[in-house]
Amino acid sequence: MTNETKHTEKRPLGKPRMFKTPEELQEKVDAYFDETPLNEQTITGLALDLGFVDRQSIYDYEKRPEYSCIIKKARSKVEYSYEVHLKKNDKPTGAIFALKNMGWRDERKITTEDVTPIDKRIIEARKRRSNFSEIDDQSEDEEDE
Repeated sequence: MTNETKHTEKRPLGKPRMFKTPEELQEKVDAYFDETPLNEQTITGLALDLGFVDRQSIYDYEKRPEYSCIIKKARSKVEYSYEVHLKKNDKPTGAIFALKNMGWRDERKITTEDVTPIDKRIIEARKRRSNFSEIDDQSEDEEDE
């Protein structure tokens, strides 16, 4: 190899891809879900079965357009397994934890329809009280001047 060729060769950056084609990845993903019982399917288990060192590699592959759909569908299948666990078990804590790590949120939204007439009267009374205290503060300031 001469100096000229040495500088013009392009080398791929980073580690070589584990899967050369999306079809190759799809085949391995399908095998994981076919061979793994529903209650044992996890993102980490999928990552290890695919030959990755950790689950971060799955998220990295998801960023590549040609693999994105395959990974998203695989992640949805794992989420589904946790949803089934939630419905079937009396102790859903583990499934809830896993789903929150997958982007699910546990939040409660209260709308005005949820507020009872008594609550509305309390809110109005607090507003009036707040307005009166503002008026009292203003009149005290005026007296000081």
